[in-house]
Amino acid sequence: METSQSLSGRHLATPQVTPVLLTGTYDGTIISWDTSDKVWKVNQEVGQKASVNRLSISEDGSFVAVALSSGVQLYRLPKIELVTTLEEKSNVTSVFFGRLTNQLYYSTENGELFTANESGSRSRVLLFDNNKIDINCAEMSPNQSEVYFGDSEGYVKSVNAKSFNQTPKNSMFCNKNAAIKALSITPICSMIAAGDAQGDLYWWSLSEVEGELVERRKLTAHSDLILALKFSLDAKYLVTASADTTLKAFAIKNKADLVPDKTFYGHSQWVWDLELLADSNHVLSVSSDGFLKCWRLSDGQLLKDSSYQKNVERGPKMYTRKAKFVAVALRS
Repeated sequence: METSQSLSGRHLATPQVTPVLLTGTYDGTIISWDTSDKVWKVNQEVGQKASVNRLSISEDGSFVAVALSSGVQLYRLPKIELVTTLEEKSNVTSVFFGRLTNQLYYSTENGELFTANESGSRSRVLLFDNNKIDINCAEMSPNQSEVYFGDSEGYVKSVNAKSFNQTPKNSMFCNKNAAIKALSITPICSMIAAGDAQGDLYWWSLSEVEGELVERRKLTAHSDLILALKFSLDAKYLVTASADTTLKAFAIKNKADLVPDKTFYGHSQWVWDLELLADSNHVLSVSSDGFLKCWRLSDGQLLKDSSYQKNVERGPKMYTRKAKFVAVALRS
């Protein structure tokens, strides 16, 4: 079956996607993993000059976009071939693709949102408060109608994804003393959740008619920053990752409540990012302790852990050290 590999924004054919698992490290290495055997092995590595912040794989599996401390790089998969580099003066905090198109979006700490394509051209479509407020995280709603942001002032905001009106459609205040660090939307657009720098978890129901955020709820989920969170594809769980070295799963009850379900222990340093498999029963996590782990969501059991030893040159000598993972992306 044919698939499009264009970032022009047109709709893609229904893809037949080969599973892709990628991780990014603090020192700028992108690693492709071979998951065909019981023991996961490194398939390919590509080095960067800047730290990796986030990874995003296009829906058809043909591209991966890398948010860096110095800009964005776009690679063609599966061989991780560089397509284009987009340099930025500020830290790039999130990167994502449109769901039914390969349109690329990314946000910066300067309060900007850009669209870009494989030729290297980009367009700024949004600027919040004249660069005074950082955008820490951003995500397109699954129905492609809204882009949601978490900012450094403790707000969750949304704008129309077609007009990109400078006035937010939704502007929900969480905590003036804690920046929003992560957010996620259920695949059926029924809920949105956000995590902040104090470990608090917020969530709202989304109205079916206008996409308005209603009835904010809150609980203290972690003892330190929430760095990532994702809803499962079946919309039955939310999983969070934290600087307190744990992951936590929350069961969705009555379509609007998040109930603490289990805690995943095993990492020894910050858990920077996570992914949920399409079966909604397996979780991948990456940490600066150097481990990529796979957990079973139903019982919290650790199934796999993998690390990557990298040779580092210091003067006349070579050293081996474990890579510090800070990002993970999966297309399955």
